[in-house]
Amino acid sequence: MICVAYSKKTANNRLREQVGIKEQNDRIRDYASRIGLKISKFYEDKSDDPLSDNGYQQLRLDGMNRKFDLVLLESVNRFGAGNGMARSLLVDTFSIIGIDFIVTQDGFDSREHNLDEIEAYFKDTRRAYANSWRTSAGKEKKRRSRRKRVVDTVNAPAEKVVPQEPVPCWEEIEAEYKKRAKALFEMSVEIQKDNLPLYIKMENGEITEQEYLAYHNRMIEELKPVNDQFEALVTDLNKQRSVYKKRYINAMSKKSAES
Repeated sequence: MICVAYSKKTANNRLREQVGIKEQNDRIRDYASRIGLKISKFYEDKSDDPLSDNGYQQLRLDGMNRKFDLVLLESVNRFGAGNGMARSLLVDTFSIIGIDFIVTQDGFDSREHNLDEIEAYFKDTRRAYANSWRTSAGKEKKRRSRRKRVVDTVNAPAEKVVPQEPVPCWEEIEAEYKKRAKALFEMSVEIQKDNLPLYIKMENGEITEQEYLAYHNRMIEELKPVNDQFEALVTDLNKQRSVYKKRYINAMSKKSAES
């Protein structure tokens, strides 16, 4: 079994807490050692920007090419450009192609749970994050923000109201994304269908390593446009998600100001 790990300096929550990459990697490595696993590669996002996801994107591409079997991460709040993407990649993509995951902070191993339990875990982590935002630090931050909005509202000139364009239902956008992602996944599976049988033949001496590598290189070339399409799909979904996030924050700000 090939095991890899992912670490990210800046968390994807509003408090933006940071933990050193080395500290995370050490904790993940220690956890893996305790359960008899060895990490073969670390994917890292070291930027102070919480939206930085170069390491995440490389993890996704390597996963689509089945370069590993298990990925360890410390927290779903410290994964890619948003914790919603943790579920999207780990559940909607990786689990379908046989890649499992472990969240070391919670001791959650997807190999020990069915799909309903995995979905419940992500729902619970979202709920826990929402509750953490109602801690004293979160409340103080919201109080300061509310006072600033009151001052700005008193001093600011009247603004021209610009009507917003209607946005399609989020469920429709997500359903279309899943439909297109599934089609790309099926294309990827079709391209890779001969990879494992040929690898076994090479191990058994039925074909040479050169013959297998020649096939494998052709397979990677055929997968590239599929991966490019998938990356474009994820980028488009993130843009749509950003629109909803901004409107949600604006709505909550107005609600807080009125209360």
